[in-house]
Amino acid sequence: MEFVVGLNRTFAFPNPQPSGASTLKPDINGSMNRELTNMGMSLYRMPAPTGYPEVGKKWISSAQLKARIYYQNNLFLNRNSQMLTWVIEQGLSNEEEIVDYLLSLMLANDYQPEERAIALNILTDNG
Repeated sequence: MEFVVGLNRTFAFPNPQPSGASTLKPDINGSMNRELTNMGMSLYRMPAPTGYPEVGKKWISSAQLKARIYYQNNLFLNRNSQMLTWVIEQGLSNEEEIVDYLLSLMLANDYQPEERAIALNILTDNG
């Protein structure tokens, strides 16, 4: 839940319309709930009354990580035409500023210089 909501808030993605009370679904909205289910973290569906464990190794799998990667890729690919507008709104003017800003958002500046170089190469398609 934190991953999905945090990603949508951080990058100001437009929220899809709620699925509505008539569906009787305990979800944020239809599409986000569907994606949370794909990630193995359906809202209000944990069998134990205490909720999902805080320790990832008790519930995470490679399939759930793959679902997270697909979710974030779909968000960015569907917004591709608006990414330049988003970059300008953030006041970012070059590739290095974009990478630094994204790394600070996503990793709280906890990364190695090699990771920054890789991110810059990905963004610039190796220059």
